Amino acid sequence: MTLCLVCAGQIQEVSSSCATCGFLQSRVSAQTGEDYPADGSSQIYQIEDRSFWFRHRHSVISEFFEQSDCTGPILDVGGGNGYETLRLQEQVSSVCLIEPSPEGCRNASERGVRQIVCSNLENLRLKSGSIGTILLLDVIEHFDDPQPLLRECLRILRPGGVLLITVPAYGFLWSHEDIYARHKRRYNIRSLSNTIQLAGYEIERISGFFQSLILPIFLFRALRWRLGFGNPARTNEQDHQKNGIFLTVLEKLLASERQKIARGSNLFWGASLISVARKNPREEPAG
Repeated sequence: MTLCLVCAGQIQEVSSSCATCGFLQSRVSAQTGEDYPADGSSQIYQIEDRSFWFRHRHSVISEFFEQSDCTGPILDVGGGNGYETLRLQEQVSSVCLIEPSPEGCRNASERGVRQIVCSNLENLRLKSGSIGTILLLDVIEHFDDPQPLLRECLRILRPGGVLLITVPAYGFLWSHEDIYARHKRRYNIRSLSNTIQLAGYEIERISGFFQSLILPIFLFRALRWRLGFGNPARTNEQDHQKNGIFLTVLEKLLASERQKIARGSNLFWGASLISVARKNPREEPAG
């Protein structure tokens, strides 16, 4: 028996498609696109496993995931090198990385991610109402218009299915890092809420995180960029690998933030935002 890479359902031998989500291997089409730097996957891959930033983001995502009654199948769309996918597959049985970059998919495979599809989501044309949870982790800020992607996610989600989103926050924190990453914008709570609701979701929860990084990002990135310093050609590895007294203080502040989120609190500001939205549980899947 062949299992579907996307939802772990059974592949029908006659049509080679999944009876559950409709995944068909021939639809897969790798695309690097123009909304992410060509060397982005390789640069981030060298950083992720040692980065306090990725560790804390994962802990926040994990709290929201557990508190939001997320069900499978789960798609990590635009999940890059599979950092989050790998950790989620330790918690749930059916999670799949959907990543258009071949390099990102290779890195994810080396990491041990089991289910990987090298494509963008729209090309897969999955069945309506076939997916339980979709993650868009630092993805929609790369789009001039994220609505087509958000609406495709809405179509394939089951009624009551969860969309979990993270984005960078606040335009005043814009810097060379955003230029290098080819971000189109940074969000605030209002603009993120409006973007999600415009696509047809019901917002369940929205919060800031990385509160303690707002001042450092402004002083050492945004202000430097405004003054003409900073190199937009690469990401700063040193920013992700702090040590000494700075890291000790930072870890304590992040631990306090994590505890508040674990208690169900929503933070009104932060250098990043996270949101949980749902497809209307009474909405019937489109044909």
